[in-house]
Amino acid sequence: MSGKSRTHLIARRKCAINVDKLEANAERIDNQSFYRRHL
Repeated sequence: MSGKSRTHLIARRKCAINVDKLEANAERIDNQSFYRRHL
């Protein structure tokens, strides 16, 4: 059971990292479109 919960935590951490990357990419894209709109 402890090993199972450990892999579950690792999977959740990986998922969180992926979400962070997606949000960072979305922010970057938003900033680019923002700058393009205001140039």
